[in-house]
Amino acid sequence: MAEDTGVRAPTSRDPPPRDQFGIRRGNHRPGRRSSGDLAPGARDRHRRRSRRPVAPVDRTLRGTVRVIPGSPDRARIPGERTMSEKYAVGVDVGGSSTKSAIYRLDGRVVGAGVHHYQPRQPSTGVAEYDADELLRAVDSSIAQAVRAATIDPAKVVAVTADSMISGTVGLAEDSSPTTAYTTTLDTRFNSVLEDMLGAHEPRIRELVGSGTPVIAAKVAWYRDTDPRAFDRTRVFVTAGGLVGRHLAGLAAAECFIDPTVLWAVGLSDTRSSSWSKELTTKLGVPASLLPRIVPSTTVVGGLSDQVAQATGLRAGTPVVAGCGDQMAGFLGAGILREHRLGDSAGTYVVVGRRVPSFEPDPAGRFDVVPSALGDGFTQQAVVAMGGGFTKQWFDDRIGGGTASLEAAAAQVGIGSDGAIFVPHFGGQSTPSRPWVRGAWLGLEWGHGKPHLARSVMEAMAFEIAIAAQSMGALTDATTEIVGYGGGARSAVASQIKADVTGLNYSSLGDIAPASLAAAMIGAIATGDLDGLDDVTAATAPVRQTFTPRSGHTDTYRRYLADYRDAVELAASFRRIERTPANPTEGSRL
Repeated sequence: MAEDTGVRAPTSRDPPPRDQFGIRRGNHRPGRRSSGDLAPGARDRHRRRSRRPVAPVDRTLRGTVRVIPGSPDRARIPGERTMSEKYAVGVDVGGSSTKSAIYRLDGRVVGAGVHHYQPRQPSTGVAEYDADELLRAVDSSIAQAVRAATIDPAKVVAVTADSMISGTVGLAEDSSPTTAYTTTLDTRFNSVLEDMLGAHEPRIRELVGSGTPVIAAKVAWYRDTDPRAFDRTRVFVTAGGLVGRHLAGLAAAECFIDPTVLWAVGLSDTRSSSWSKELTTKLGVPASLLPRIVPSTTVVGGLSDQVAQATGLRAGTPVVAGCGDQMAGFLGAGILREHRLGDSAGTYVVVGRRVPSFEPDPAGRFDVVPSALGDGFTQQAVVAMGGGFTKQWFDDRIGGGTASLEAAAAQVGIGSDGAIFVPHFGGQSTPSRPWVRGAWLGLEWGHGKPHLARSVMEAMAFEIAIAAQSMGALTDATTEIVGYGGGARSAVASQIKADVTGLNYSSLGDIAPASLAAAMIGAIATGDLDGLDDVTAATAPVRQTFTPRSGHTDTYRRYLADYRDAVELAASFRRIERTPANPTEGSRL
């Protein structure tokens, strides 16, 4: 009998011609966009720069191929153009680095690059990123990925970025920065945020889906403290808008924002994906300073000649709007599936799950965010702003971050022998209480580093349990929490999360799935891919599952009540009022 090569001839009984990754093998390509979908200015530049049409229809594909599970390669019919011959670039713009990767359309990486940076923090409450440095990091990381991939740039179907969310930068008419880029790590705007919430939080939450209008507050803060920079500004953009403008060479008036980051702006009518005249008036932020809202899968232009030269990619390659990094991480890790609750255990510890409808929480316990793929919404709760930084602070200043300390923490009893840690060093997001700060309560002479280390882990687990309970995830059909990021590396912390919540905790490990999702969103936008589920199932497998231990969950419920009291006690204190920092303090602009 002849050896089975994994290849078979097509028959009349074959299903519609589509492989396991959702790639269409015919000419019908939903989502295909023409240059007519671009902004007027971008349309002309795109036509001039493009050497090929956006997402050309491939009429040479034929045959049926069976993928061999677990095999790094698949058999192919001679002459067939496989999906491995097409690629997509994903750019993940984060708080400490930009990571770029080039993927085959089955999700496999063929080249990657990274460029590191840090915000400038000359004094307490100040944290500024240089906008031009962020853009250099984008070019540098893409160029590294291109060199590593050694592919034909003409086979790249799209370039898409996901970016950090809760920050903004002003751009002048010529697109030069008028301000630094600042996120919630820069707390100089907090008093403005508190005033906005005190006057309008219920209505903001009802229209936006979130009570965290940090970008609106930052814009208003610049208006009040640096009128010269404010008057020079044509548009305030997020990191995603900044990077997208750079990649496609857009004018300031053509800048954009996608629906997955509207929750951090606080000025939208999210149901209609438009700016709310009511909120822009009440919060004092002119709509004329806001970018246009476009779906995450919008082709916003073609790659500019300047970026093409800097990166090695081809001018005119479609640039897709992309989404916020949190949404991209959820999508790339495959956690927005039925009966799953996601734990993004990274710089910002965020819990999320997919829901079918837009139903804001009046109590502010979670936000509701549109999906990047337009297929529903995500409930999400930022359980610890800068939670990754808090863990790093503990390791650097107190614990040392050693494996022996983690092992010792595992031997400490439930509840850390009465030591309670409040992790909100940069304020609380859900509910929105920017004045809250971190604390330890209940310390005794018998407590040591292992107790403190365990209390930090328990605090994160308590916050996840509170968020899950508010979403109804502890009483409905949710069966597991799926975690990824630096915090998911710890077996001790993962076991504590399972014990506290009473749900299985499945760790994907310290993966960075955001750039994968960004790249695949780009391929979906150009019609080269239909969906993400098969891709993420293959690229983000569960590494270890932790099961709640008998009796631990009931015991932790009693400690959870104490933890809630500790957070409320911390929230009852306000920091001593200081003279507001000058907006130009430490600024290089």
